Amino acid sequence: MLTLALIVKDDADRLRRCLASVRNHVDRMVVLVDSQSTDASWDVARDAGAETHEVVWNDSWADARNQALDRIPEGWVLWLDADEWFEEEQASKLRRLCAPNKDVVWLLRRDLGRHGDLESVHSVPRLWRASDHHRFVRRIHEHIPFPPSVRIRHSEVWFWHDGYVQDKAPKLARNVGALRLSLQDDPSDAYSASKLASHLLDLGETEEAYAILDRLEERIRSHHEETESPHPDFGSVFLALLQGAFQGRPITGRTARLALRWYGNAPMVAWRVAELFAKLGRHDAACEALQTLAANVRRKTIREDLPYHPDMVGVPLYLNLALAAHQAGRTDLARWAYGEVLARDPGHAAARRGLAALGG
Repeated sequence: MLTLALIVKDDADRLRRCLASVRNHVDRMVVLVDSQSTDASWDVARDAGAETHEVVWNDSWADARNQALDRIPEGWVLWLDADEWFEEEQASKLRRLCAPNKDVVWLLRRDLGRHGDLESVHSVPRLWRASDHHRFVRRIHEHIPFPPSVRIRHSEVWFWHDGYVQDKAPKLARNVGALRLSLQDDPSDAYSASKLASHLLDLGETEEAYAILDRLEERIRSHHEETESPHPDFGSVFLALLQGAFQGRPITGRTARLALRWYGNAPMVAWRVAELFAKLGRHDAACEALQTLAANVRRKTIREDLPYHPDMVGVPLYLNLALAAHQAGRTDLARWAYGEVLARDPGHAAARRGLAALGG
């Protein structure tokens, strides 16, 4: 049995779209409606054939989600939010992913930006075998810490998300309050701290954001001798540090290189490190970051658990590598990178001009 589960508050229109996109591809739908919801979410869920329950809000997304899981004792769980939905072709593949030899399936979430364009993509665990051991943790930006023993499948099946299309400020302000509570629960939570710093930067509250980033950078650099990241949440920390670097708080080259050492296969991290070095006029270092990412793209070893824009692993990757190499005077590398652009887009005018300027 495959059961869709979600929680909702005052999001009737998008809930209708979400449920309609999967109702013919699941056996059951369980919708928990926030007790403070005042719109037609209850009616929309019932009209779609969902089993509905009330959840009393206590400032914890994890608790609310776990109440939904309590109602799914067996089979497979498909988790969505109201602002997410499948296209028919993708939804039709869901049942085949519920294989006997797998426990957790990661799907690709395609995030739309404020103008309706594709803003980022990343892989998320949204389909799993029901178990009492699979429970959400954290008040916000909640997740299930699946044990190492689970059998995982990384799928190419994808769905849309448009939660960032509307003005983000109210949601960011709401999240800030929940993140503060999360850090009261666990002051060592690096993920919540990095998200709090990122949200504060977005809201223009830089003084507090910088103070948080100072502490996070000090924590990361205490592990500088490690060859691999010693903490599962340090990727998010680096993204916050790099965001801060472009909003007035500099980071050292040593920290940037550590980001590249641990997360050179994470497109957003490698791309932002390259941008940072290029901004500082260190074009050789920018080349290093982009070469590392390009090598991981060729080996198909990029990390998809951190968000990235699809362009970061396509033609723009090689074009930016060519431009950085050109600036650094590395003509052979520039010719190769321009060639990679033209191999993917034979009519690319900028690449042709760049190659011609190099006499290639």
